[in-house]
Amino acid sequence: MLFLLFEVGLGTDIAKMMAVGASSFVVAVLGVVAPMVLGFGVTLAFFPITTGSPHWFVGATLCATSVGITARVLADLGKHREP
Repeated sequence: MLFLLFEVGLGTDIAKMMAVGASSFVVAVLGVVAPMVLGFGVTLAFFPITTGSPHWFVGATLCATSVGITARVLADLGKHREP
């Protein structure tokens, strides 16, 4: 997973991302917040007695994997350079 995220980071063009502005920001925020919140919520539903740390860990894991997989799929489809 680390190599995948590293590879995606190398191919990121910040200037192009800034050119599309608000839409890229919304997609980025939702792509991070949604898996984090959903992972936290599902873990809390299955393990209600445990404290907050495992819930946040699962949410963060889902967040990292979803961002990496989405970026890889877009790169494989050749859509990572399009707005």
